[in-house]
Amino acid sequence: MDAFNLRWPGGDATLHTDGVRCRITWRAQNGMGGAIENSDLAKRRVAGGLDFAPSLPDELRERGYAELAAEVERIAGTLPKPATVAQASSPARQIDAWLAQLSGDKTFEACGTRRALKWHQGKTWPESLSLKPPGKTGEHEWVVKVAGDTTRYFAAADFAGVCACLASLSEYSTPNFFDAFFDGAKAFRQKEVAAARDAWTEIRPGAEGQNPGSSPGR
Repeated sequence: MDAFNLRWPGGDATLHTDGVRCRITWRAQNGMGGAIENSDLAKRRVAGGLDFAPSLPDELRERGYAELAAEVERIAGTLPKPATVAQASSPARQIDAWLAQLSGDKTFEACGTRRALKWHQGKTWPESLSLKPPGKTGEHEWVVKVAGDTTRYFAAADFAGVCACLASLSEYSTPNFFDAFFDGAKAFRQKEVAAARDAWTEIRPGAEGQNPGSSPGR
């Protein structure tokens, strides 16, 4: 894959693409970093950040990725006009800034079917989402279960990996989702969950304890 500098403020962000598949890796100035693995979401983030890298479509064309350049420009054309583009892109930057504050391992990976005596499903969560926290015995891992036509499972060593996983999935990558997610995650007593919730509350004043109405996906 070829790499392109996205010139995001506050750190380094790179688009990796072969012209079809796209992923973004980023690292904040404090050293924390992560990746956006979902190709469609990565393209939307690229399009939403063209204010920072206006020459990117031309750079893509120069490297032979004319179709991708046109797609990014098309997506950018569906976003609000320049007067409100900062507001339009702020939710994505809000999530990225929050992830950058989290300590712990942010890596996650798709995995095979996992079994659990009980899957946790918060009252404010989408019906498609459930979690299995690390057990006292066996594999010490968090597991994200996303139900659908094909049920998907993702494993992470730390809760920070769960957060990065959810942020990478287009159906969950919105501030309103994370408001609802942490409202429904109060049953978890792990310190890393509380720390992630506190960091989110700092990013989203008023999010803690609020009822966002109907949760995403319901």
